[in-house]
Formats: sequence, C-alpha cells, structure tokens
Amino acid sequence: MRRYKKWSLNLVVPLLLASSVQAQVGRDMIVEEMYSEQRVALVIGNGAYDDAPLRNPPNDARAIAQVLERRGFSVTRLINADKKGMFTAVRDFGRSIQRGGVGVFYYAGHGLQVQGRNYLVPVGTNIQAEDEVEFECIDAGLVLNKMESAGNRVNIVILDACRNNPFARSFRSSGRGLGQMDAATGSLLAYATAPGSVAADGEGNNGLYTSKLLKYIEEPGLTVERVFKFAGGDVENATEKAQQPWVASSLRGDFYFVLPEKEDPALTLPVAVTGQAAVSRPQVTGPPPPLVQTLGHLQVNVNVAQAQVFVDDQYKGQANPGVPLNIENLGLGPVQVRVQASNYAPSIREILLTANEWVQPPLFRLRPLQVQAPPPPLQVPGQSTLASTQPPAGINHNDLEDQVTVPSTGLRFDKYEVTNVQFANFLNLQGNRDQEGVTWLQMDSPDALIERRAGQFVAKAGYEFHPVVEVSWYGAQSYCTWAGKRLPSEEEWVAACKGEQNRAYPWGASAAPTRANYGIDRCCAADDRDGFAHTSPVGQYPEGASPEGVMDLAGNVWEWLDQKEGEMRVFRGGSWKSSPKYLGCGKAARSGKYPIDRIYNVGFRCVQ
Repeated sequence: MRRYKKWSLNLVVPLLLASSVQAQVGRDMIVEEMYSEQRVALVIGNGAYDDAPLRNPPNDARAIAQVLERRGFSVTRLINADKKGMFTAVRDFGRSIQRGGVGVFYYAGHGLQVQGRNYLVPVGTNIQAEDEVEFECIDAGLVLNKMESAGNRVNIVILDACRNNPFARSFRSSGRGLGQMDAATGSLLAYATAPGSVAADGEGNNGLYTSKLLKYIEEPGLTVERVFKFAGGDVENATEKAQQPWVASSLRGDFYFVLPEKEDPALTLPVAVTGQAAVSRPQVTGPPPPLVQTLGHLQVNVNVAQAQVFVDDQYKGQANPGVPLNIENLGLGPVQVRVQASNYAPSIREILLTANEWVQPPLFRLRPLQVQAPPPPLQVPGQSTLASTQPPAGINHNDLEDQVTVPSTGLRFDKYEVTNVQFANFLNLQGNRDQEGVTWLQMDSPDALIERRAGQFVAKAGYEFHPVVEVSWYGAQSYCTWAGKRLPSEEEWVAACKGEQNRAYPWGASAAPTRANYGIDRCCAADDRDGFAHTSPVGQYPEGASPEGVMDLAGNVWEWLDQKEGEMRVFRGGSWKSSPKYLGCGKAARSGKYPIDRIYNVGFRCVQ
C-alpha cells in the first residue's frame, strides 16, 4: 500500500508565492545535504532461545538490514547473538555514529522490563531469578546512552521486542512488555506496541509490526514519523487495536529513509476542482476547495492524452496532461487505480483514501508499447552490445541460451541464470516498464549492474555475464514470457535440485566452496576467498552443476519462482551471502518477497 501527498479539506491556508518559493529552496538545500550524510545501522534479530524460541526475529532482522543497505546504510547485522556479541556490537555502533549523520538501532527478539528498566535478551541466557537479568541481558539504556553521547543529527531506535517475558514465572515484579523510555533530543523511539503491552510474534515470514514497517520504509518522500504512523495504523487495523504501536520523538529535523523524488514542475500544485470541466491552473497555490462529506477524494495526473481512469475496475473518466481528473465521494480505505490509453502499457497502483482529504498520487507515467513479437528463443544482442565483452571461459554467447532437459520435471531449464547483458537487451526492446508503481529493474541502486549509456541499457563493465539482480518478480516473469518461456514453479525447481536421486544439494550430499558461490560457513557474511565478494559470472562453478547439467542452482543469486506465499512470491537456492543450509534443496532453502521488491541478491532463470 502506498501513501501519497494529501491536502486537508478542513483548512486551506493561502500562501504568498514568494514565501512558497523560499520555503521550497530551503527544503531542497536540506534534502541535498541528506544525500551525503553518513548512515549507520545496527540490526539484531534473536529467536533461537532455549526457553520460548521465536520464529520471526531473525527473518525480521534480515529483511530490515537488507532494506537499510539498499538505502545507503552501513549495516552491522547480528542473528541469534549472545551477550558478548551484542555488547561489542553496541559499543562499536556508538563509536561509528560519533562521526555524525544518522544512526538506526533495530532489535527483534525477547525484551524484559524489570524494576522500570528495559533489557534486550541475548541468545544463550540462563536466567533463574529476576536479580540476574542485569548481568545476563543488555540494558536498552546502553543504546540510548551511546546515541546521546554521539550527538549526531538523527538517531532512531526500533524495538520489536515486546513479547511475553519467558522468565516471568520466576520473577517477582517484572512488568508486561517494555517500559516507557524518554527520547533524547534528535532521537525517535519506536515500539512494536505501547509501553506495558505485549505483541505477538506473527504467523507469516515476518512479525506483524516489522511486516508493516517494511511496507512503508522505502516509500519516497515519507518522513520517518509518517513511516511509523502508517505502519502503526496498519497494525492497529490488523489486530482491531489489540496491538497499538507507540512512538516517542524529539527529532529537530526531517529524515527520510528514501529521499523525496523531484516533482514534475507542472504537478507541484494541485488543480482546482470546479463544477465544470477540469482546467489546468499550474499557478494555483492552494489545494482544491474544502468538501464536507466524510468520503475519499482522488486527483489523477497523467502524461498522455485521453488516458482512461478506473477505480476498482469502475470507469471514472479521462485525464490529460495538465488536466487531471478529480474524482469525488469515493469510499474510504484502499482502492486500485488503473490508468490506460491506446498503445500504452497500463499503470496500476493501490492507493489509500482517507476521510476529508484530497489524495494526489505522483504522476501516472504510461509507457508506449513496443510492437515486437517475442522471439522464442531469445537472441543475444550482436556487436552493438557485446563487441567489447567476453563471456566466462568455456562459454560462448550462444551458450547463454542453452537449455538442459530435467527428466524429473519433463521441462527444459535454462542452463544459466539470466545475465545482465541478456536483461539489458530485453530492456532495450521492451523498455523498463512500470508495474504496480515500480519499474522492472531498479536503476538507482548501487547494487544494480545495468546502467543507461547513450540512451541504451547496458551491463556495467566487468559484470556483463553476472546474473541480473535488483529485478522485480514482475520483471522476471515478463522477461521469461517475452523469451517464449516462463518462471519455474517451486515444485519444478525443487525437482530439478533434488533430481531422481533425492539429492541434498544440486550436485550431491554436502556443500563445498568449489561447487558454489556462497558465504562459506558464516551466515550472511560475504566471503571473497574465491575472488568474488558478491556475484560471480554464471557457470563459474562447473563442479556444482546438477547431474543433468543445470548450473548455479545453489548460490550466486536466489531465483524468483512462480510460487505464491500469501501476497509474496517465493525464491529458492541461496546466494553469495548465504550459509550452506540455504543452498540445499530442502525447505530451509526458501524465502520470499513481494512481487514489486527488487533485491540485490535475487535473480532468476526460465524454463520451457
């Protein structure tokens, strides 16, 4: 669900144009400074407790760390950490944030409140009595002290740690959940639920609170306060207010996890609503006039002429560039908005409507359809794209399209994961289209290995034959369809991995660093002893091929599959960052994300 700029219908404040311009200039200067400031995060997820283990905190920590890394943070991530590891990490974190900028501390796991103090519970604790807690656990106040001493611009503490106290039976005076803590100047404290209350671990891949936080944290232009406000509102709605997240803030400036997008100059101000046909008035300095109905209202701006607008599949009218469509008196809550025009790919978004506010989403940008039949099989580009590149040793350009028959599935699997040079060719022919508000390939990520050069999509030098990453599930699906193929289902992928011999790994019974690009025996730590700190070229590990000849089923990058898990899509096989257990063919080697997510260590292959 996406939140957008809203104009209050209860109060309209006229502004002088000069004041508006000055305010915008000041805002832009602040935003520009944010691009260069340091971002540091410490993320901890503890779940492997001897008493009362928790399933989701490790998943939550990995997901949050991944998002923060994409957003430019230098992240230290601890999974199932003991006391020594947690203390050392907090101390190092305190030193790092003394250099200024933004510090984020995230903790998911058990938390205790004892005599008014809050403690974070490490893995491996052996607490027999209440008076042992301060010696066995980490005082949350230590984190706040480190932040206050650093004096940097922004500090954020996120505690998804309000589960029931697993040691409560042996305690005399412990309170429920965590107690209230004061936020020092320049700090924001976010709890999964209100002080003195408890939160559930959750039934999905992530805890309820963190899952809602992940939903909003990468929305461009949302201040940190609004991120937690929206996430908290979703949690309250999902639990019928049984769980009410809580925030304490003393921030003195704005902070955005994702900085605001530059707005189209013609759309910086809404267009007035009248009883006549809508007329473009870019110079208007206020929102539409107030309405009295307790209903939702939507303004749709487009970039092409005669664009048809549908709300929940009901036709609402046409919009044109500079002449938006104003839609009044809609029901409250989430709605699906589809904008379409002849010879253009439709743009579809889910938008939340709230009472007595005009919601003005960013411009609906429709992209022209490419009139080109999908060539089965896909032909790798010729000299214009590949003249200066050479594939890995033992592979030629045509080999990239090789397929391998897997008898246990009756399908032909792509021998290799789809590479950057292949996906760049696809984008040059089809465009980097928008689905559900995001493009197929994330271009602004430092992890993206495809760039725009002279109007063309090209693989970055040295990464031409590495697997493509930062591609959404929709992008992977569209590529395979265009190539006359499809994504494999999870059942098909597992069958190819196990084979008829029911293998533990694609190649046999045990993991070995000569067979795959993975994190050796350390979870989530890239090991570059093989010469590859991240992805490697496809086919680099011939010893890791399945007996049928499928390369890189394990390691290098996770692979998107045509498999739903609720609203998410599953991927399998582990990556360059994974420990051996995530490389196998069993249930442990699976994860998933939303189909719009574009991830730095997830790619794909196709089947036919």
